[in-house]
Amino acid sequence: MGPRGYPTAFQPGARRLEGGGRPSYIVMPMLVAALRLVAQQLTTRRIAARLGEMTSLVAAQAAALGFEVPPRHAPGIVGLRTGAGMPPAAELVRRLAALKPRPVLVSERLGVIRVSPHLYNTP
Repeated sequence: MGPRGYPTAFQPGARRLEGGGRPSYIVMPMLVAALRLVAQQLTTRRIAARLGEMTSLVAAQAAALGFEVPPRHAPGIVGLRTGAGMPPAAELVRRLAALKPRPVLVSERLGVIRVSPHLYNTP
């Protein structure tokens, strides 16, 4: 048992991957509604197009600021390398996280700033 009274030992086999608890049946109708929204109204094509617009805008503005931007990227994500004279990516991400309110959520992966807008973001 851990300090809060919960078991901390892993279960044998695949059971160790279970989340535990009881299923929440109210979630199923919400899941169905969300899937219908994506499949019937938003469509994956429209989602990819909108996210592509957003990441292209991020890429263009980042390039203008001196970041190294890949010539091609996925619709929903773009990786930015810091340019000459800039602090390392991890430092920039830490600085952004310290701002209140946080203007954007980004992460650092292998020295690259990962930007992935959500569908609800605006320019």
